[in-house]
Amino acid sequence: MLGATALAQENSCVFLEQPQLLNTFERPDQDVTVLGYAPERPYALLITRNLEAQWPQVYACVPDAFFSRSHLGRYINVGSFESRQQAEAVARQLQEINSSGIRILHQRRLRR
Repeated sequence: MLGATALAQENSCVFLEQPQLLNTFERPDQDVTVLGYAPERPYALLITRNLEAQWPQVYACVPDAFFSRSHLGRYINVGSFESRQQAEAVARQLQEINSSGIRILHQRRLRR
């Protein structure tokens, strides 16, 4: 199994112009990666199928993406967004590289 740094270096980002942190929030005193609900970014972009096959491409573009589990089952949390439109823009880019199982959910539905 490749370590996180080796995996990111081995796979170049193919669906975003450059890697982005979509789960990391800037705070006045530090940057924080939120694994879970962030009220200021209630829309979650998830991948729910073919996780292992899609992980290298997702991680190369979104190094703070992570695996999680809920009532939906296991999924990759690609990012958290302030609006559904922001999440849809990244989802369209994922669709262009033939990603499957893409879902956008409001955090209320994800936490049930």
